[in-house]
Amino acid sequence: MIKIEILSALNGISFLFTRLEGKVLSRKIEEMINKCPSEKEILLDFREMTFISRSFADEIRKIKKKLENSGVSVKYINVCENVQKMIDVVEKSVQKTNVPTMDFSLIPIKNFSSC
Repeated sequence: MIKIEILSALNGISFLFTRLEGKVLSRKIEEMINKCPSEKEILLDFREMTFISRSFADEIRKIKKKLENSGVSVKYINVCENVQKMIDVVEKSVQKTNVPTMDFSLIPIKNFSSC
């Protein structure tokens, strides 16, 4: 198991506002996974994190999805209420946008050409 303390990974920044900070965290996670490729569980420790922006929460969601798709389990620990709310908001908004599209190939098309 790899435990990543987000506060330490981002040099003590406790208010995460930008997508860029999320990308920095993503690179650090990838570096740690490359050092221990057999590890199949990652704990992201949000200890002392009091706020994250929507864009940072979205980056965290992308990191988690990417890792889980490659067979690595990701768990959040020590998440305060404000941070958890933002993570939940982002998850719900993504679920709403992943609505299946309608298959228009089944709708008959009439020929309206002139006589």
